[in-house]
Amino acid sequence: MTIKNYVTVLILVFPLAACRQRTGRLPMQQMEDVLYDINMAESYSTMARDNNHAGGVKNPDSLAIYYRDILAHHNIPAQSFKESMSWYKANPDSLNVMYANIMTRNEKILSDETAKLKP
Repeated sequence: MTIKNYVTVLILVFPLAACRQRTGRLPMQQMEDVLYDINMAESYSTMARDNNHAGGVKNPDSLAIYYRDILAHHNIPAQSFKESMSWYKANPDSLNVMYANIMTRNEKILSDETAKLKP
């Protein structure tokens, strides 16, 4: 799938995930939860291997589905997410706080899973 096709799929699929319209930006905690799920999906997509995608490379086909499902799970229209992401990019202090929290969550999961492996 080419980048052009990937973008077309995103444009066509994301509005289908919209269950209701929202205005304004998403609250910080909700946006953090969505970004956390997106971060996990992107990490997972680098592990999904098939004949067209080598390991360690993001699989745009899988990501389009993951993004759609993540937004649907959080009941967030794609346009609302895009507008919120634009707002947070324009307000990097808030975005940095969210990503610091996401890193902390990831580190806790890694720590918990590592502890399970120790005898």
